[in-house]
Amino acid sequence: MTDVQEVYSNRLGSIYQNDSRNCYVLAYNGRATLLSVGCFFHLKKQFDQVDIDAMVNNPRAEADMVILAPHACDRVFVLTLSELLQIKELFAGARVMLELNSILQERVNASVPS
Repeated sequence: MTDVQEVYSNRLGSIYQNDSRNCYVLAYNGRATLLSVGCFFHLKKQFDQVDIDAMVNNPRAEADMVILAPHACDRVFVLTLSELLQIKELFAGARVMLELNSILQERVNASVPS
């Protein structure tokens, strides 16, 4: 599939951009999940808003889990603290690559005379 390009990948998973469907694909923990552009950024925001310090410092067993149900997404994420840290890193890396790509496109387009 030429319309799917890897945005960011690490040993834990990958995030791909699917141009023909105008979405992202999260490949993580043995599952592939389609994420609309809005869902991708909303989910990243939800990951970033989780209070990791509170999770770490709470002695209750259920504090080691977080449940996130992003809007416009057909998947509910039930993550342990370790999984949350892993997926946050995956989304952060993807976000950096997307920003870098936008900057490069902007520079290339600015240097090409019309």
